[in-house]
Amino acid sequence: MTDIRMWNGEQDRSLKVERFCSCGTCQAAKPDGAVGYLTGSDTMGRGFTVYLWDEPRYMLAVAAFGGDVS
Repeated sequence: MTDIRMWNGEQDRSLKVERFCSCGTCQAAKPDGAVGYLTGSDTMGRGFTVYLWDEPRYMLAVAAFGGDVS
């Protein structure tokens, strides 16, 4: 399963793969079952988030883009 969200906001967000932290913001935005996400934006704040739903896909994204393996 892939879920892609497009958004406007934070400018120039570096492309990164991360897990959801325990803060209220991350936990409120986290879709049920997602293990992490790939995200980034351009200098105008046009961004995207791709939710990753299982460990093999998460680790594949980390291998391709770098990121948090913990």
